[in-house]
Amino acid sequence: MLFELQQRINEFGLTLSAKELTLFEIYLQILQEWNKKINITAIKTTKDIIIKHFIDSLAVLKYINISGSLVDIGSGGGFPGIPIKINNPSIELTLIEANRKKSNFLKTVIRRLGLKHVDVYNGRAEHFDKECFFDIAISRAFANVADFCTVAGRLVKNGGMAVAMTGKFPLQNDEQIYAAGFIRETSFSFDLPLNKGHRTILVLRKCFT
Repeated sequence: MLFELQQRINEFGLTLSAKELTLFEIYLQILQEWNKKINITAIKTTKDIIIKHFIDSLAVLKYINISGSLVDIGSGGGFPGIPIKINNPSIELTLIEANRKKSNFLKTVIRRLGLKHVDVYNGRAEHFDKECFFDIAISRAFANVADFCTVAGRLVKNGGMAVAMTGKFPLQNDEQIYAAGFIRETSFSFDLPLNKGHRTILVLRKCFT
């Protein structure tokens, strides 16, 4: 597993330390343990988890400098927030997840990996009580970018970023994006290894209060 992850991440020009690889191995074990009892993710095999969750989450770091405070909206099994945190432990991470069982899973992962400065909020992002708090909001949970902007708009500081990770280049309503306080800044596209899917990263900048 360690060789597979290191080999695939090297294809993106990124590297993982021996400690980080060990943390990912533990993460994989916890995910597969919980998946036997609770449907944390529909992706089951080791290879697919490595590529569609770990690599997919880490690939964003090739294109975007993530620092400061990060909120992962609709985190599910911790993607992309926890892989980003493993590779960049200096960030302050908040995982927002409405499903109680998945939130408990996230807390277990955080504890067993020994991650610091990570919080889990069990609830909907609309009910999160800290507005305009984060430097960056990120999510793989939204099919509609305008909906993501509406949710992220109250969580991201002015001048901060919202990063939407989607399967294909999303259709956007610029008026709705603008109404939420964002403008489109840039986008990146890439293919996952072994033809496991196409990804688009859409970067938005919050320019209005």
